Amino acid sequence: MYSVLQSIHSPPPVITTSLRTKKGQSIVVARDDLLTGGTKERALYSYLANLDFHEYIYASPFSGFAQIALAYVSQQMGRKCIIIAEVDPETGSLHPYSLRARDHGATVFPSRNLKEAEEIAERLAAEREQMLKIPLGFNVPEFRQSMADVLSVEWARIERKSETAIRRLWLPVGSGTLATSFLSFLSPEVEVLGLNVRVLPQNDPRIKKLNQVIILKTADVPFREKATILPEIPSNLFYDAKLWGVIEEEGLNGDLWWNVAG
Repeated sequence: MYSVLQSIHSPPPVITTSLRTKKGQSIVVARDDLLTGGTKERALYSYLANLDFHEYIYASPFSGFAQIALAYVSQQMGRKCIIIAEVDPETGSLHPYSLRARDHGATVFPSRNLKEAEEIAERLAAEREQMLKIPLGFNVPEFRQSMADVLSVEWARIERKSETAIRRLWLPVGSGTLATSFLSFLSPEVEVLGLNVRVLPQNDPRIKKLNQVIILKTADVPFREKATILPEIPSNLFYDAKLWGVIEEEGLNGDLWWNVAG
C-alpha cells in the first residue's frame, strides 16, 4: 500500500500509468487512488496543521471519499473527527466508505440525507467551541490554496516526465474544490474538462461558476448510482469512474485524467 512509504506530512509523488480507450487513444492517469485518502489527503496535512482546532466535524454525502481523507489524516495527526454520513436511501445502511472512515478513527453517525447531515453538523459544532465544521468538499480558500500548492508541484513533476506537453485535463466535479484549485495555477493553454457527478444541483453557485470557466458536462445518472463503464484501475464508482465513459468517447492521446480516489 502506498501509505506505507509516506511520511506524515509528505504523501509520495503521484504515480502515473496509462489507459487505452476503445478508440485507441492513450490516456495518462494520475493514480491518487493509491493514497489512502485520495487527492484530498495531499492538502489536508498543511490545512489542518494551520488551524487552531483539533476536533473536526464533516457532513458527508453518500459514497463521498472526503470522509476517508479527513478521518485518515486526523488519525495520523492525533486529532478527533466526527462524520455525519448520509446513508444509502434504499437500504438505510452506511456506505463502505463511511465504514472505512470509522476504521480510521472517525466517530460516524448516520443521517437520512445530506441536508440533515449538514444541519446536525452545524448544531454540534455550535455546541462545542473547540470543534470546527469543515464544509462539503473542504471548499474553503485555505484548503484550496493548500491543494493548489501541492498539486502544482505534482503537475510540474508529471510534465517533466511527459514526452509532450499536457494540453487537456479531465476532472470529476463534486463541490468544485479540485477544479478550482487546478485553475489557480494551470496555464491557460491547458483545457480543463470536467464531469459534474451531481453531488450538487445544477443551479448551485459553485457549479454555475465552473460552467463559465471550464468545459463541464453532467453525469447521465444521479450521484447515488454507480458508473456503468468502468476503467481498468480502482476508481470511485460514484465519482471518478463516471468520467471514464466520457473519456472513452472523447479522450485524445496525451490527455491526463486525475483519478482522485479508488
